[in-house]
Amino acid sequence: MSVRWKAAIPCPITSGDLTVSYFAPVQQVGPATHNGPLFDLRAEADGVHGAGITFLVLPKPDTEFAISVRWNCTEEKVRCVASFGEDACELTGTVDMLAYSFYMAGPLHQHPAQGSPTFNMYWLTEPSFDPVAVAEHIERVYSIMCDFFREPVPGHRVFVRRNPHDGTGGTALPRSFFFGYGDDEVPTVESLSALLAHETAHNWPRLDGEHSETAWYSEGTAEYYSLVLPHRAGLLDDEQFLEPVNERARNYFTNPLQTLTSATAAEIYWRDQRAQRVPYGRGLFYLIDVNAKIQAAGEGKRGVDDLVLAALERRWAGEKVGVAEWLEMVRKELGEAGPDDFAAMEAGEWVVPASDALGEPRGAAVRSYRWQVTDRTQRS
Repeated sequence: MSVRWKAAIPCPITSGDLTVSYFAPVQQVGPATHNGPLFDLRAEADGVHGAGITFLVLPKPDTEFAISVRWNCTEEKVRCVASFGEDACELTGTVDMLAYSFYMAGPLHQHPAQGSPTFNMYWLTEPSFDPVAVAEHIERVYSIMCDFFREPVPGHRVFVRRNPHDGTGGTALPRSFFFGYGDDEVPTVESLSALLAHETAHNWPRLDGEHSETAWYSEGTAEYYSLVLPHRAGLLDDEQFLEPVNERARNYFTNPLQTLTSATAAEIYWRDQRAQRVPYGRGLFYLIDVNAKIQAAGEGKRGVDDLVLAALERRWAGEKVGVAEWLEMVRKELGEAGPDDFAAMEAGEWVVPASDALGEPRGAAVRSYRWQVTDRTQRS
């Protein structure tokens, strides 16, 4: 998202401190509002929440600043929280840190009640589900993922909103995610588990580049590890693992837009909800297939985990790791078949892993499992 701001009247060249004051309108929502990314600035239960990209006026993003965040909250019991911290904060970095953060202010509820340096969940409306049980589940998943992705500085904030319209969904930003629920059905830990694990996984794997070029990776890895890591840790038994895998197989193989090229699907991403699902299914089954092929080539000693972790560590070290770097890693594992498979996936060809592509994962503590596609009949 790129926004340019221009003063309505001529302004002289300034020196010294410059103060800009403005009003950010709160979006009006109701039963007819369409569900979408959880970025909009909206009111809820005597409070307000949203993402910085929808309401903050910020200077050029590629310059580093010493940033002070202050809230003008004078009413008793009103608290203010952002993805990067609670109440007043001192930050150093580009203003993207402010833009790509969630904000919530008002009479907040929180778990744990006294706060934690590594995990907190916040909400304004008392939800229809057990928020403590949901928060404890997310915290377990987050801990498992921190261990796997070798997170050096754990710290995660989850925000919850009640939608006055139907729809459950989530949106992730650095070190945080927001999820919303409607009144069409009462969520449970079980019904929310896949969504919450997916949004939690977004903390780590990503590639540098435009969303249209890298969504297969960010969404595919979130899908893959939201299923595989809880299963490896025993949070999901075999049946609980197979059910969402087969649900994703049905969604993938019955989506008529999966045969579009990735570039074409990206062009209609916000106009057709089916196009929004393309990188999820495409990325998931591509990673399942690549993992199986790498394991077969290396006699089970290597897998897609090695590539994902290597890419993550390189990005933490300050390197740019995009599609080209991913393809080079795949080429080292599989030869030219690696880039060829990727090109076929990007062109919209179906990715059909072997039926045992999720069988016999590495590690003595990891139980074996098999992937089954139960319905691949409707491809057009």
